[in-house]
Amino acid sequence: MRTITRSRAFQAVARAKDGSVNHVVMSSSAQFRDGEFRKARCVSLDSTAELQAEADRRESEHRFRAVLDAMPVAVYATGW
Repeated sequence: MRTITRSRAFQAVARAKDGSVNHVVMSSSAQFRDGEFRKARCVSLDSTAELQAEADRRESEHRFRAVLDAMPVAVYATGW
């Protein structure tokens, strides 16, 4: 009987040979036959750019909110 187990994806930090740090999402699966381990597969995807884009978006929203909070009058936009 063949059984395949899957792990959930998880985030990790990986250091490249050149010393740079990359954020990755890893997932793996293993195959067992009659209760004996046969093989495994591991996939890692670089998510550094996505994490940086999300951090940039949060910072931009923070700056935008600070500008709005500092305005002495309300500003409304219609017709978008």
